[in-house]
Amino acid sequence: MPRDYNLAFEWCSRATSHGLSAAYHCLGSLHYFGKGARKDYAKAAEMFAKAAAGGLGVAQADLGLLYMTGRGVPQSDDEAMKWLRKAAEQGEPVGEVGLGFAYASGRGVNRDYRRAAAWFLKSAEKNEPMAQHDLGLMYEKGLGVHLDYIEAYKWLSLASAHGQRMSRQALKSLTQIMTPTQIKRANARLAAWQAAHRDLEMAATSETNPFNEE
Repeated sequence: MPRDYNLAFEWCSRATSHGLSAAYHCLGSLHYFGKGARKDYAKAAEMFAKAAAGGLGVAQADLGLLYMTGRGVPQSDDEAMKWLRKAAEQGEPVGEVGLGFAYASGRGVNRDYRRAAAWFLKSAEKNEPMAQHDLGLMYEKGLGVHLDYIEAYKWLSLASAHGQRMSRQALKSLTQIMTPTQIKRANARLAAWQAAHRDLEMAATSETNPFNEE
């Protein structure tokens, strides 16, 4: 069925009259991507803030990322950490990967690769491609984790399967320094992960949320 963003905007606008956090997040997403509404980062931030105040984890994560990038709000690492942590504590994967990035880059906190890797892992296990990519790079470089090309291959392959171009490029470079035996073991480990997380894989391939890509 074709996506009708104008209709989505209409229904989400009506739903906000009931104070539904998900409706505010819907409007924020439409404004952020300019689908069914004027592209407006400030309006997106306003809607995300209302949804985040209602305790919606994904809205807290999105608001945190806006504060981290300074889109629609004054850039603030402190505010970013506040909202990303709230989201991560609810198990929201985007919040977890956001915290991982903060620890890896030293944004709003002291740089700590071990904590970064731990947060990336939490998110990656929920099939979040950004986390899988970053975790793969950490294993490739031995940052916060022991250097492990096989684990790096597994995570980069998973991220690549989501269409992450950077992951495909990183994976191509990685395979050039791996032995055939390592690649064979890596593919076996990848297959084992996919078999153990088949429900997540199916959810990812059937995802219909139009807001996953900008």
